[in-house]
Amino acid sequence: MAALVIAIQSMLSAAEPNALQLYQREPSKGDGKYANMVYFVNWGIYERDFQPQDLPASSITHVLYAFMNVQEDGTVFTGDTYADLEKHYEGDSSLTSTVTHDLWRLRFANASFMANAEPINPL
Repeated sequence: MAALVIAIQSMLSAAEPNALQLYQREPSKGDGKYANMVYFVNWGIYERDFQPQDLPASSITHVLYAFMNVQEDGTVFTGDTYADLEKHYEGDSSLTSTVTHDLWRLRFANASFMANAEPINPL
């Protein structure tokens, strides 16, 4: 998993030198000691009917949104385009275009990364 995170960070960096910095936000400080991260999965909007607006935003510092899949060749893709890109929520008029733009950047960064990547020996 750590290798995947490093690979994605490398892909974003290859796409645009400041890509990581553009999307890093200062987390709410809370008590300054802890980060309270929650894992939000795209499939939770269906049977569980748990929507992003149901998150207790005042008590969390980070949301980890799980929506990308990785093929064996390293290609990154969305597993559920409706949940990830098509479903709209009140007040998110610019969200879809931002996410779509970012996915295209990630796709091109992935192609660049894979073209220059050296094989990694599995542990």
